[in-house]
Amino acid sequence: MESNILLFCLFALTATLIIYALPKWFRLWGLLLANCAFYFMCSWQMSLVLLAVILLTYKGSLWIASSEGRQRKRALALTIVPSLLLLFLAKYVGLIDEFVRSLLNLIGAGEVSGNGIKTVSILGLSYYVFKATSYSIDVYRKKYEADTNFVNVFVYISFFAHILCGPISRYNVYKENLHEIGYREELAVAGIRKIILGIFMKAVIADRLSLYVSNIYADYSSVPGLALWMAAIFYAIQLYCDFAGYSYVAIGFTDMLGLRCEVNFNKPYFSRTIKEFWSRWHITLSSWLRDYVYISLGGNRCSRFRYFVNIMLTFLVSGIWHGAGLTFIVWGLLHGLFVYLSPKALSKTNNKALICVSVLITFFISVFLWIFFRSESVYDASMFIWRMFADVHFDMTSIQLSILPFDSRNTCVAKFMVVLGFVLLLGLKEWNDVFGKMKGRAWMRSAWYIFMICSILLFGKFGAGFIYGNF
Repeated sequence: MESNILLFCLFALTATLIIYALPKWFRLWGLLLANCAFYFMCSWQMSLVLLAVILLTYKGSLWIASSEGRQRKRALALTIVPSLLLLFLAKYVGLIDEFVRSLLNLIGAGEVSGNGIKTVSILGLSYYVFKATSYSIDVYRKKYEADTNFVNVFVYISFFAHILCGPISRYNVYKENLHEIGYREELAVAGIRKIILGIFMKAVIADRLSLYVSNIYADYSSVPGLALWMAAIFYAIQLYCDFAGYSYVAIGFTDMLGLRCEVNFNKPYFSRTIKEFWSRWHITLSSWLRDYVYISLGGNRCSRFRYFVNIMLTFLVSGIWHGAGLTFIVWGLLHGLFVYLSPKALSKTNNKALICVSVLITFFISVFLWIFFRSESVYDASMFIWRMFADVHFDMTSIQLSILPFDSRNTCVAKFMVVLGFVLLLGLKEWNDVFGKMKGRAWMRSAWYIFMICSILLFGKFGAGFIYGNF
């Protein structure tokens, strides 16, 4: 199965309706079968890897629960280390092989022949390994008992709605409604609203911006500086609408099934500091890193220097998790630095002018850091940023050359204006949700959802994969 929003929604809707029709006692098994079918259709070769992680987590957690002292620590290590090692090797085996070959050539060991080892791509590995790890650690910390029901653990780790790009849900939240799977009107209505918003963000905005961003980044040295500014800003919006759009759809189908899931995005580009940004962006990953890396390192209950080191190590892990390459490590460390430097006073101020300025500054900091995230190398990212300032002009030729790559046809200006309008409307909606005082009446909410549905039908672009499905 291709990883695009339309096919995902078709599968999820079909599975949901079938589960509704099943007897209550068989719905959990129905969800298990849906999970297996989804993963098998997406990547049947990797199904054994998923099964191995689930079995290791289930058996290992039971061993942890029945152990004490050093034996308990040993059981935890033997449960989580193999999965984490698998994740690390899958992401970095190609980079490690390249480094070793370069080192051998450098020290004169002779030219190393062969094509080398390629990075292994295992669908959803980053997400289900983190879910499995959090479950085992929580059992170790006695946050809850290890579940003796294998089906419960299997369904949690392999849940089809979260396998492509998360969210990285926690077992205690998930289990609350595990045996209440089925139609519940309030949750179903909320889920449908999230699905509509998610498809709108993904198919109408993100996938419309993707062509422009790809064209500019592929040839950034030959386009005007204005185009680089536009591409950098559009990539920040594309990435947000792509990932948050998927998250809304995934959480929407979670709601429709009668389950509950943590929020994964909360208008991150209206944050006042980068620290606040990480409390609004990919929230389930941020909370995972906080609970299982940052706090384990000592958190902020230590010296100022150790606090700085803990933050930097946490964001180093975030960079490593996102991908193999120095660009991701630099991106993670720079975010850690800005989190450390985030002024606490900005989160408490009521000064409207100061809030607006801080939101703008934080947004543009994130825009510049996303350049490292998107670029092929640190050199490319540095040159991209340098040319944003060294070669920016606002003459008519530069403006025309900056808009043309939007679709490389005469319709580029019209499409540019339409998509820009969608972006501005979404931005105004989110601004009002965060800072505004205008409370939406029922007819206004209905009009907004009707507008999004019409936009999806008229302007939706389907077929592209998910950016965060690569991490």
